[in-house]
Amino acid sequence: TKNSIPAYIAESKSKGFHIYCFALERFKATEIRRALKHLLDKLNIKVEVFPKQDYHQPDDPDGTKHPGSYINLPCFGHTRPLLSGDMKEVKLEVALDRIKLVPQESIDRVLQTLPKEPPLEELPTAKRQKKQTGKLPCFEKMMAGVPEGCRDEVAFRLATHLHRQGMPPQLAEATLLEWDAKYNKPAMGSIMVRQKIKQAYSGKYGLGCLNDLIQPFCEQDCPIYRKRHTEIDRRKMAGGKEIEVMGLSRLGTHPASFGLTIDGSRLTLGPSELLSLKQVKAKAIETLSYVPFPGMKASEWEVLINSLLAEVKQEAAPEDASTQARYIECIYDWLETAPEAERQEDVAAGRPVKREDGYFFRMKDAVGYLAKHHRLSVEPSELYRVVKEAGGGTRTIRLGKLFKLWSLPVRKEEAEPPIDMEV
Repeated sequence: TKNSIPAYIAESKSKGFHIYCFALERFKATEIRRALKHLLDKLNIKVEVFPKQDYHQPDDPDGTKHPGSYINLPCFGHTRPLLSGDMKEVKLEVALDRIKLVPQESIDRVLQTLPKEPPLEELPTAKRQKKQTGKLPCFEKMMAGVPEGCRDEVAFRLATHLHRQGMPPQLAEATLLEWDAKYNKPAMGSIMVRQKIKQAYSGKYGLGCLNDLIQPFCEQDCPIYRKRHTEIDRRKMAGGKEIEVMGLSRLGTHPASFGLTIDGSRLTLGPSELLSLKQVKAKAIETLSYVPFPGMKASEWEVLINSLLAEVKQEAAPEDASTQARYIECIYDWLETAPEAERQEDVAAGRPVKREDGYFFRMKDAVGYLAKHHRLSVEPSELYRVVKEAGGGTRTIRLGKLFKLWSLPVRKEEAEPPIDMEV
């Protein structure tokens, strides 16, 4: 907020974080992106800045539209909440009352403090006409060693360069293994290098000219530099040619779940979902603005998943990340918000009994609620165990007549500290 551009943190659907600035009026994408990128460079943070384009590409003659990149708005349903400075959820009505909008004059003040960008020099005709064959300047730079933090992305792009040069995959693997052993400490290893080769040689990926980790290796005399730096970033919309699977992690929940990162977006998948390319596509379009892996066969998907599983990262699961914790959270949502039973007919109708010492309910009503409102299919025997582990049990309750019901204790409400939302 030093320069009067307040920013606010919101949780993303994949349980990461987005930082939002809310404008008072329309602004130029080039200006706000320049201001934000300058700040990120000073902090040595590499993240995507939206909007990515300076302008929208006009519609094609056949009516095809190019909406550009977008990011989901915060506070959608019960996901993506805004967070306070200590990373606690802020209610939407409180956030709307406290969010400050950024006027154009605030952006102008920041721009006046930034160093002027050097203009792009016109390249000599001979250099502009240089053929795109052979090794590009970025390839030569990356093969000479790269700083820590970008070797994974660089290894993948080097493999893509070698594929485009027509090098056989076996020779490409040997080339990258030599590069890995010489410049990476510790080395990535043969399994990771083979994974990069396998992905790059599928032919579905580009050179990554617009990737933030690759751009530092660009040079203006590159034969494709001017084309790449004056066009709209359509990598994700050009027939799936620029889809990046960045990694796979296994979360230590029971049952196990997996985190698949595609183009920077993390998908949380169960084992059966991970094995099904169709289900991965369906899950992906909830967070991505395109359908990934067009034309890929199921057999090719299994090969890719096997290569990722060979290097899967193990992640310890927090207590509230398990499926069982989700069951309990959903049941409490029902118990705390549903109308309470006041007579025996209400219990028969599926309403819970609410008392100071706990909530009381029929197990079949809890199972039905999870299925209807959360699409969670759980066996009563499994839910019995989960409820007991959460401190519940069975009690006989009189409400007109005696009912033998399951119970959960009333949750204690913690006092909320004063909210400081601004970053």
